[in-house]
Amino acid sequence: MRPSYYRAHVLLKEQMKGYSMTDREATGYCKMDVRGERGKAHLFVQNLRSISVNTVYGVYFIIHSPEQSIGVYVGVLGLSPQGKGELRWDFSPSQIGDSPYTIEDIGAVAVLIPQEERPGHFICPLIGFVDEPFQWQTNFTIWEKDSKITVLHEKKIEEEQTLKNHTMEKNEVENIQKKEDFFQKEKNLKITKGIEEKQEKDSKIARNTEGEQERDSKITKNIENEHENDSEAIRNIEKEKMDEIIKEMVDEKQTEDDFVGFNFDFSVTKDEKSLALIQHWEEKELESVFLICPPMSPFENPNLGKDWVRITPKEIALLPLPTWSFIHHPLVVEGYYRYHHLLLGKGDDLFPSIILGVPGQYYPKYEPLAYQNGFSHFYCCRDIGPRTGEYGYWIVKIHKDL
Repeated sequence: MRPSYYRAHVLLKEQMKGYSMTDREATGYCKMDVRGERGKAHLFVQNLRSISVNTVYGVYFIIHSPEQSIGVYVGVLGLSPQGKGELRWDFSPSQIGDSPYTIEDIGAVAVLIPQEERPGHFICPLIGFVDEPFQWQTNFTIWEKDSKITVLHEKKIEEEQTLKNHTMEKNEVENIQKKEDFFQKEKNLKITKGIEEKQEKDSKIARNTEGEQERDSKITKNIENEHENDSEAIRNIEKEKMDEIIKEMVDEKQTEDDFVGFNFDFSVTKDEKSLALIQHWEEKELESVFLICPPMSPFENPNLGKDWVRITPKEIALLPLPTWSFIHHPLVVEGYYRYHHLLLGKGDDLFPSIILGVPGQYYPKYEPLAYQNGFSHFYCCRDIGPRTGEYGYWIVKIHKDL
């Protein structure tokens, strides 16, 4: 049975000397490509000299059979002044050159020159065999439609083809029916499965939506309640921290001159002393945050701050008091909820400050909320300016001597 796809690459070599342009042998190749009922061929030669005007190079498929070898004419090969030539043609793989022979019968491809003084005889400058070489010149003839061998062969082929077509038609009808039944069954199964999956997906989406709405409602309510108490809570914490620090200092019974490593002027007011103590405590706590928390390199641009570390909201409570209000900020809550971390770094040396970064994506609609609450910049992780959808950090700078 002939395959529906076939490809061959036949190398042409010099069969008879004297037809090359130089001392080097003439060479060439023939490519054949069959897909279904369409065949294409491309023959190329080089270093082949031109011959007389009345004589041409003919290209033939050589049919190999036990009785005799038959040449099926393909076309004339034209040559350039450089000795190069090529021929492209289409053919039917089941009927080579209107003959009863198929692609499976081809044993060789040859370039032939007819001998005018000896009709039916040929000179072969180039030939290439599809498989093993065979003796083709001993009993060689050119295929003609009305020859005796052709008529007998065509009759045999016609009978075989009729039987083959009848069998193929019967099998094809059965195969078509089987395929239709199979595809209809598959289609019904896919439709049923698709409906069930869609129903299940819709149910999950509905449940997830309800859960998210409930969770968002609780978060929003908690944030609102916590913001209402923020100012009062910070004032109470400031007072408690101040009292605690003063108490610890007094209990240690340190003298006025080396009180916590400072020489205080006790001519100042009590509030000024308390403020100095709080500032000293803040500096120690801040330094511990940068020492303990994991370091990060979040930005390609090295000029965007320095000494970056990864923190959580609980570290904000160890920072200077002005930063405590950010613990319950909606932008901070959402950023930490989504990305599970916050960012802390130091500003440049000219204007000392600490920098709090909240992870997120840049969208222009978030700018008003961010800017109203002190977030003045958006630093992209890549070394580019803010772009819609770009990942980075919303930045708030808090001036503080480090």
